[in-house]
Amino acid sequence: NSGTLEFSIEKASNLSYEIYDLLGKKITHLNSTTLNAGTHIYNLNTEQLDNGTYLIKYQINDQVKAAQFIVSH
Repeated sequence: NSGTLEFSIEKASNLSYEIYDLLGKKITHLNSTTLNAGTHIYNLNTEQLDNGTYLIKYQINDQVKAAQFIVSH
């Protein structure tokens, strides 16, 4: 099972992300990786996550964004 995170960047950038449960416990993270300019679709493996709602916080260079997602197996 997986989900996707889709975003576009104008120039080569560093991406990192962290996934939290709704109680604020960090579930997993990705250390920084460099991406080229363009549109990217990042696959998130949700196989190890229990059913429920999670928060993904991702950072592209200095810009931090967050989104909720639901896992249902």
